[in-house]
Amino acid sequence: MGCIGATHSTAQWVVAAVAGLALLGSGVGEAAAAGAAADAYTEQRAVEKAVARAPLLHAVAAKVRAAEGNVGSAGGLPPPMVRLTVSELSYSEHHQKQPTAWVMVEQPLPLGGQVEAPRAVARSQVALAQADAPTQAGEVAYAARLAFGAWRAAVQRRAVLRHHLADAEAIEAVLVRSLGGGRPVSSLRQAQAQADAEGLRVELVALEAGLPALQQQLAQWTGESVEDLGQPSLELPAAPTHTIDWDAHPALLKLASQQRALQARAKAESAAAGWTVTPGLGLMTMDEMPWGLMLSLALRPGDWPDRQRSAAKVAATHGEATALMPMRQDKMLRMRAALAQADGELKQLQVRRQSLVERVIPALRRAVQAALPGLASGAVTVADILEAEHRLLTYDLQQVDLEGAWLQARARRIRLETAEVDGMAVSAGAGGSAMGTSAADTGSQMSH
Repeated sequence: MGCIGATHSTAQWVVAAVAGLALLGSGVGEAAAAGAAADAYTEQRAVEKAVARAPLLHAVAAKVRAAEGNVGSAGGLPPPMVRLTVSELSYSEHHQKQPTAWVMVEQPLPLGGQVEAPRAVARSQVALAQADAPTQAGEVAYAARLAFGAWRAAVQRRAVLRHHLADAEAIEAVLVRSLGGGRPVSSLRQAQAQADAEGLRVELVALEAGLPALQQQLAQWTGESVEDLGQPSLELPAAPTHTIDWDAHPALLKLASQQRALQARAKAESAAAGWTVTPGLGLMTMDEMPWGLMLSLALRPGDWPDRQRSAAKVAATHGEATALMPMRQDKMLRMRAALAQADGELKQLQVRRQSLVERVIPALRRAVQAALPGLASGAVTVADILEAEHRLLTYDLQQVDLEGAWLQARARRIRLETAEVDGMAVSAGAGGSAMGTSAADTGSQMSH
């Protein structure tokens, strides 16, 4: 931008006007201050609400209760049987013969583990149903974290845009007042300032139009109304430092439960080939004998006629159980690799954000503040100040994008603590925006 004037009084007027801008403030800092209130909505609250109301977790709990109910009815002895037999029924006028009759109580006694094996299968189903709960809770928490992160990024971006829009409007007003006061101002520079402000207004309107959808998405997970959400906490949560115990990892425990369930089923299938002994005890009455005690013993050979098919079925089930062993080891290796990738991504994003927040942005603000007195001597032009404003907008939006990407990477890292998947999808980039705008595009609102 060209100089607004050449005289000393004109330079002093420009210094006073530009120094009054909000340029030295921080849109991200103002948003963080607003989001640091005690009643700000936190990510932890979103996760707790989402997990507490998740219908899928209630279904898992119902599945566990149903499996537990099946344990009591599984296995056990078959019910006893009462047998009544009457024979030699005859009648004549000259001879009456008492019929032969007996009542027997018989109790089948399955052998070869036929009683306990079904109970073991039922207990394995309980463990399998219980193994679903941590994995499903982790998936619900992951979705809630992503929804919160998207909402937080939108609110933070809105604060940045509002801050820099105020700066752009102030710069435009400076140029208008300068032109109205008869001071020489480049019409092209004034048009560019107006375009800067208008571009920020358009982006702000578009962002606010999409914000209710992000709030509604989070509210669907938490079960709260949009009004209950209030403002998101813009304080970044701590990085996950939990050391994963792979022996107790829910996804790997689920594989172990599946293996035990298959082994229990194989034992039950093998036990089905066992014999069943049925002892009986009863009373008998017949002609010339008022009553007598009767004993019986019956043997049933199980599925002996189809023994070959039964053995093949048992072998197939054992094969399925054995195949889960290398699958579990492979899953562990893949998840370890995904964990290393997630930790590396988190550290990379943290270093980039820290450099931007602690060094780059403060250094640029200090440089602008130090350069303002140079306007009076003509060593610094208003164009230099506008260029600095443009760079500050770019860096502020990059900070928003980096924090959004960091929250997403953190959610993926925490998800690995319960995830059933082998690995996590590779992110689009460490500096990608949570709102779908890359860091390279964030400076396009302010013209050079």
